[in-house]
Amino acid sequence: MKYDFKDMTSMEKPREKLMKYGSSNLADYELLAILLCTGTRKKSVLDVAIDLSKYLKSIQSIHDITYEELVTFDGIGPSKALLILSAIELGKRMINPIDENKTIKSSMEAYLFFKKELQNETQEYFVALYLSSANKIITYRIISIGTATHTVASPKDVMKWGVKCSAYAIIIAHNHPSGVAYPSKQDMDVTKQLIQAAQVVDIVFVDHIIIGNQCYYSFHENRIIPEVSS
Repeated sequence: MKYDFKDMTSMEKPREKLMKYGSSNLADYELLAILLCTGTRKKSVLDVAIDLSKYLKSIQSIHDITYEELVTFDGIGPSKALLILSAIELGKRMINPIDENKTIKSSMEAYLFFKKELQNETQEYFVALYLSSANKIITYRIISIGTATHTVASPKDVMKWGVKCSAYAIIIAHNHPSGVAYPSKQDMDVTKQLIQAAQVVDIVFVDHIIIGNQCYYSFHENRIIPEVSS
């Protein structure tokens, strides 16, 4: 089914619906349509928004969409792609604000940061904290979400965000829902891969923290990662 704005009543149009009923009463694709503003000669803005919604499968996955993915859609050019990415980032900062003055200078400080995010999760989360040369937090990213026993993290995905935000250094972490904070062979292998990937893009790999039940394991503290000069 395609939508033709000319055949829609004013109360069927997303902007009018939002004004009358509030944003919480709009479907995901209708909210996207308001951001997009216009469609193309062949597609209405609602059709473009529906295409994007189908690609995402769930609106939660929009936080990982990239500029390169957005501009592949008919009806989404550079300006609209940047508008969507800006709206996504604002939403993230409202939900999980980052103290731009906060610094991470030790494995313990990194653990305390990750602990509040990961300790109570029943699935494994693989996350990354990107830092400036002054050890200030630039951004925090959820890289992947797995099962109760494992998750998979691509070095490419981890470094992509580091390059994107011009990070000087990176600390990664994942949780063990079992509560035991000890690295598996897979954890060791992934860490080695990430160290190599960080060297390629000239980002300092500081640490890999495993979050357990009121405990943690630091690759840096256990001398698996060489000392990083300040």
